Amino acid sequence: METDEYLQTLYPNIYACGDVAGPYQFTHTASHQAWYCAVNALFNPLLIFRGGKFKADYSVIPWATFTDPEVARVGLNETEARERGIAFELTTYGLHDLDAPSPTRRRTAW
Repeated sequence: METDEYLQTLYPNIYACGDVAGPYQFTHTASHQAWYCAVNALFNPLLIFRGGKFKADYSVIPWATFTDPEVARVGLNETEARERGIAFELTTYGLHDLDAPSPTRRRTAW
């Protein structure tokens, strides 16, 4: 379903979130979008006092890949930061540095 940056459809009183709205099909993204939909739909007349409706912000959506071991990130990755000219610091941790116990006693990855 096509929505604008406020998650509003072509019909001004209908908003969409979750899998039908995209761009990401994650449960936590749908919850994030639901907040924007609810606030923009319910408080639209009052939002003029803050400068308008809230635009959906996907800059801090967690990304997880459920592999073994699991891989996750929040925000930009190294390539995206470099393409946008944003300074970044890259930090890596070996599995042996983690405090969490390993049920498989695995200490290396890939």
